[in-house]
Amino acid sequence: MIGGNSPIEFYKYLYEIRYSNQLDARTLLSTFSLGGGTGWREDYKGVGVGKKVDLLIGGCSFTYGEGVDYEKSWGPLLAEKLGVDTYVNISQVGWSLHAFATRMLNYMHINGNPKYVAFLVPELYRAELLMNARTFRSADNDKKLENSYDVKGITLAKRDPLTFNPVKYSKSPHIIEEILPFEMALQQSCTALGMLLKYCEQNKIKVAWGTWSSAEAEFFDYVSSVSNLFPISFDSYVDTLQYQGKGNPNNTVVDGCHLDLKALYPDNFDEGNDGKHAGVHAHAHWAEDFYNKLK
Repeated sequence: MIGGNSPIEFYKYLYEIRYSNQLDARTLLSTFSLGGGTGWREDYKGVGVGKKVDLLIGGCSFTYGEGVDYEKSWGPLLAEKLGVDTYVNISQVGWSLHAFATRMLNYMHINGNPKYVAFLVPELYRAELLMNARTFRSADNDKKLENSYDVKGITLAKRDPLTFNPVKYSKSPHIIEEILPFEMALQQSCTALGMLLKYCEQNKIKVAWGTWSSAEAEFFDYVSSVSNLFPISFDSYVDTLQYQGKGNPNNTVVDGCHLDLKALYPDNFDEGNDGKHAGVHAHAHWAEDFYNKLK
């Protein structure tokens, strides 16, 4: 069983990437093989996957292109604006900052450094953990897998009732979302962010990053004024457009621009066609925001 029954066996496979010989932008290109025989599949979309590229992109579902045609999501739009020949989009639905930041670092370690790095930060209460299934289970998966290690992506905002306070009592196998403090996910996210930014700084890679979430934008605004709280440099931070959902007062409203796109994509201009994600308009702004920082 790939992943094995011990942390040592699991570690041997954790960063192993298997590339197919197909480089189509929408083709499944790599698989992380994890414990329990479950198989963790992820798309690396782009042009030049599996080799050194000009632009490396990272994020969650907003970067993956949920709700819009992929070609009109901010990653491909940014690649077009920069005029790069190759780029790779390392993103997946539900990923935490830690999840895509560590994979971006691993991709650069294996394939070499790009000219540019850009990423859109999700909610900071998401986390990714190596779990022993004999001890823990996820609220999203009540099945207990015997003698297996696995990586789980979790969100600490799914507690019922919605609270950041862990439960007082728990019985094994523990529901991981109920016993971990919110601060753990926050620290994991900010540590990964600091590592990625420091690597790019030391290797003279141009970086632009921001967030689609108004809550995270408010947090970063605070952290930038308290230099000793987290090891994060804000030199490459961009005050990007925030999107919280249709009709949400936290949305950053932008009217009267990109009318050409509105004519082409009237049904998913302001909101994604899935009703959950940003529309083409927000993606156009994110691409422009990052481009203005990177150019």
